[in-house]
Amino acid sequence: MNLRSSWKLRSALAATVAVAIYMLGYHMGTQRGSGDQGADGNLLTVISENGAASSPERASTKPKAEGAIREDERSGEDFVKIIRTSNSLERAAAWANLIKDADAEDLKRIAKMSTEWYTLGGSRDASFNTMTFREGQVFRQEALDKILPEEPNGRLEMHDLNKMRGWASVDPMGAKEWLDALEDGSVKESFLATWYEGAVSENPHLAAELYDSLPASRKSAGLGPLIDSIHKNGGLDGLREWFNSNLENPAGDVPMQQAFENFASRLGQGGGGNAAGVEEVIMDPKYAPYVNSRSFARATYHMAEKDPGHVVDLVARLSEQNGNLGERQIRTMLSKVIDTSTRKSINNMGHWLADNADHALYDMSVRYFVQYAARTDREAATEWAKQIGDEGLRAEAEQILGR
Repeated sequence: MNLRSSWKLRSALAATVAVAIYMLGYHMGTQRGSGDQGADGNLLTVISENGAASSPERASTKPKAEGAIREDERSGEDFVKIIRTSNSLERAAAWANLIKDADAEDLKRIAKMSTEWYTLGGSRDASFNTMTFREGQVFRQEALDKILPEEPNGRLEMHDLNKMRGWASVDPMGAKEWLDALEDGSVKESFLATWYEGAVSENPHLAAELYDSLPASRKSAGLGPLIDSIHKNGGLDGLREWFNSNLENPAGDVPMQQAFENFASRLGQGGGGNAAGVEEVIMDPKYAPYVNSRSFARATYHMAEKDPGHVVDLVARLSEQNGNLGERQIRTMLSKVIDTSTRKSINNMGHWLADNADHALYDMSVRYFVQYAARTDREAATEWAKQIGDEGLRAEAEQILGR
């Protein structure tokens, strides 16, 4: 098949998909035709394996749709435009605009067309979540009653959970009352986590209060949405205040290590512009039990890209001050700092090492610099390995270069 024939085939397939949606007979908007043409045309649409099927199983069935459409009707015009949009970001935005204000009747029509589209071989991408979320907002308990598994440990699909998110976003207490009445099991546990996500997405001022109502088994899953809400409302100061309050009055079921790592991630955001704040928290003795290689890497990621030597200085100070950190943690910290730095630029770390041969962590830093610099400049890494004074660390570097 030549290029021109291939292009014609793709164009024909795109057109027939649109016609298939028209043939469904669902009316989303107003009729735009001004006259009745009188004759209905019989149309046949076939979506082959070259169409937009989302799975091999459905593609292989080559589903067909047959029906008629009157020329003066424009059923589902907006829907057709969306599914024919190739850019995923534009398609997601169009979905959001179509659905955000849809009432019950419009939403039912959209849902029917979406189901038919999927049945005909069309794919379901992230935009489909927008519709199921809105269904939860509009239909609330009705939407959840329809998809509730018979067994307490039954199976839930992602779009089922989206309906709970939607309901919780507009009626968190009503959704929680429905949830509390469910029999204990995996279904209830899954709904609880998504209930909290939905509730705080539109009610951030209730984040802490609603978090306290979660059972201990869901505290970990709910922590991310909680910290997002606190951060959005109160910034880093609000987040630090919340963390400190839990240090002073521990509830017992708040996963504090996980909370600190989330705090550290947000602390380190901003392209390294919050270096003073990062240093203040990392070196604060009251946070010492929660400073480990993971939380340290999250807090200092952007600093390591721009000023790796300063981060190495922090590691050295921590190795002396924080008794919770052993050699393994210190080495992991250094490794992550130098890995992050050399991925951005090999020169920043190289210049710092050249000017700091008397640093307490010089040999260990060069050992990891050799490891990561070898990815782009093996010859230079070999020369750097010769600068390591500690025999054990030099042997490690030479072993890496010998691989």
